[in-house]
Amino acid sequence: MRFVERIKDPATGSVDYLRTEAAVALEPALDALARWAQCHIEATSAICTTTVSNLMWNMRKLFDPQELPRRRLIMQFRFADQGLDFNTYWALIQPGAEVEICTSIPGFDIDLYVETNRLSMTAILLRRARISGEMDSGALFLSGDPVLIRNIDRWLKPGEYTHYDDIALLSEVGRAPNRVVALV
Repeated sequence: MRFVERIKDPATGSVDYLRTEAAVALEPALDALARWAQCHIEATSAICTTTVSNLMWNMRKLFDPQELPRRRLIMQFRFADQGLDFNTYWALIQPGAEVEICTSIPGFDIDLYVETNRLSMTAILLRRARISGEMDSGALFLSGDPVLIRNIDRWLKPGEYTHYDDIALLSEVGRAPNRVVALV
């Protein structure tokens, strides 16, 4: 049984992959499994395998342009985790363009500084932690444009499979202390 069909355009050489009917029919079962996992797997276990680079790459889709000011925005994300290839990333957000994630300074003034760690940011994006709780614990520090800070719950959308009310939250139990020290 095939779940993906590969289609090549002979004129351009481009390749597309489409879901088959079998894949579409399987989606309700996968969605139910995802809901079960979000609600029953302990939060630390659910998010411990995410890398910072993967997290930032996926974050491109989580900025809601309708809730952001209609101008170019630069956000700096600095991670306190040890052993990272890159500990600082920049999000370049421009009206009408896809969000760009950079590992080098984009050369513009920074509108928002985000100091955090992998576990905290992942937990926020998966709705396994609240922004206010992470700030209170010292795992998240925001500085810069006060409007962006005040409205972060509106413009930073949670990730996929996070719309359930009974998601298992990240607790302090078993959580390694990783307080963020503001570097700005």
